[in-house]
Amino acid sequence: MATAMRFTQPNQWLAGQVLFAYTVLQILVRRFDSGSGLQNLNSLSMTISIKIAEKRDIDAIVKLNSFVQAIHSANVPEIFHSSVDQSGLRKLVSEIVEAEASIVLLAMERREPLGYLWGETIERKEGLFSKANRFFYVHHIVVEPEARRKGIASSLFNELESHLVSQKTGKLVLDSWSFNEEAHRFFESLDFKAQTTKFSKAV
Repeated sequence: MATAMRFTQPNQWLAGQVLFAYTVLQILVRRFDSGSGLQNLNSLSMTISIKIAEKRDIDAIVKLNSFVQAIHSANVPEIFHSSVDQSGLRKLVSEIVEAEASIVLLAMERREPLGYLWGETIERKEGLFSKANRFFYVHHIVVEPEARRKGIASSLFNELESHLVSQKTGKLVLDSWSFNEEAHRFFESLDFKAQTTKFSKAV
């Protein structure tokens, strides 16, 4: 049977309070030393805003794109370049930002760009084997490595869906390389369902 501690003198009561406070402080210090406490604090203090990208945001998108390219080139070097021609990329981003079918969303903390989502509405006519189909295809979703696991990618998708509701797009579609299992888990957490599996073989 548990018994309550009783302090018969004021000094004993004060010593008990000091010991309790010290114990709590040690726990907090260990959490912050491990990084989890600091990460949680940063997550709580971060205020993210999502905006439609404009031509003045081209440099930010080009910079963030380097993280996408690095992941792809490291894991599928036989397909992806290790670096991208910057002038060509700037021209492409400029065209994408102005394209009527495209949406480019930029995640900002204050004035610092931390991630973007790029996609476009695709309409396919009815063919011999398939029905007419209209969907929004997500080409890129990227968050700066130091800002990941703080809800930025989810915020980008939430904002995208709010834009697409009035357009009656039908559905969101994206694909992901098999090596990117962390991304797969994230997409599944947003209720994306796997539809196809692509295979390849060297001959």
